[in-house]
Amino acid sequence: MPLAHRSGAYAVTAMYSVPDDAWYLEWDPAAGQQNLVTVIIPDEDPAWESTVCFAPQEPHLDVPV
Repeated sequence: MPLAHRSGAYAVTAMYSVPDDAWYLEWDPAAGQQNLVTVIIPDEDPAWESTVCFAPQEPHLDVPV
């Protein structure tokens, strides 16, 4: 379900990766296939820290506040 914001609508997708034992959260503009941010949160291995990934190959996009 898209989340409304004054600069547009966005969607948050949550999925669990069994091979990685981690949750993946993705934040995307609802109108397109462009991924803004991916957050990887480990579930089983306490030594593995959470990771935040931005799409460096994509053009710059403003992140709404």
